[in-house]
Amino acid sequence: MKEVELNHSPLALPDKIIPEYKQTIIKEDLPRTDEVFSLQLLMIGFLILVLFLLTNVGLYKKKAE
Repeated sequence: MKEVELNHSPLALPDKIIPEYKQTIIKEDLPRTDEVFSLQLLMIGFLILVLFLLTNVGLYKKKAE
């Protein structure tokens, strides 16, 4: 009887625990990936802006000469 109870409880627990565990992972990881993605977009946009401004400044200096 004890062996049967021990065998049933490990089989029953993962079925209940794993979906909840996956849900917590999805809920915790998605905001982090969105934050990282938005930060990457901001950095890329900032770099493009800086490069654009630098090229314009270089062109204005060439025109002034």
